Amino acid sequence: MFEQIKVIGFDLDHTLYPKSEDINRVVQGYIAGRIAQIKEISFGEAMRQWNETYEKLQSGSQTLKTLGIPPDPDLVQEALENANVVQYLNPDPRIPAFLERLGKKYCVDLITSSNRDIVGRKLAKLEMPASLFKHLITRDEAKKSDGEAFLLWLSQYPDLQPENFVYIGDRAKVDVLVPRSLDMQAVLVNTNSVDPDMDVLQLPTVLDIEQYFLN
Repeated sequence: MFEQIKVIGFDLDHTLYPKSEDINRVVQGYIAGRIAQIKEISFGEAMRQWNETYEKLQSGSQTLKTLGIPPDPDLVQEALENANVVQYLNPDPRIPAFLERLGKKYCVDLITSSNRDIVGRKLAKLEMPASLFKHLITRDEAKKSDGEAFLLWLSQYPDLQPENFVYIGDRAKVDVLVPRSLDMQAVLVNTNSVDPDMDVLQLPTVLDIEQYFLN
């Protein structure tokens, strides 16, 4: 399945650390606050609309679309950047150890929609040295959602083709559909359930990819 892969790229948020109730609460509170601003309604009403719609759709982007919130800026990513989630991050020594093993066989990079300062703080809290990644592409360099970050990533390896790259993330729209539109491969991780409409490998945790790349 991944015989041609030479470069592995990772998302950061909800990929190299799992979702948690604390993080969800802070992120959803931030989103509700922004919805309240945009729609000029109370925070309580915004939270009610978010909760009721999200419970039905189970998708942040679809919930925002249904509530009439414009797609740009991406409020979910904005929340991950600006909500105070760093305090709730817990290091998992298995993940940097796994990345180190991957780095002995592949080029391993980090491509994230967070800005460089926030990435640094998150990696430090996760006890995940930036040196684990050959290249680190953040929102400061290019956006993921319009494909520019992935094109910048490809440009770092002029001797390779898109089929030599795989991107691993947790969001179907940005982490799967965008890189695949550029002929790269993709893997969806930390998913609550398998989406039958997504023709990609879907795994419950990022650590589950080891069996596909190191065995």
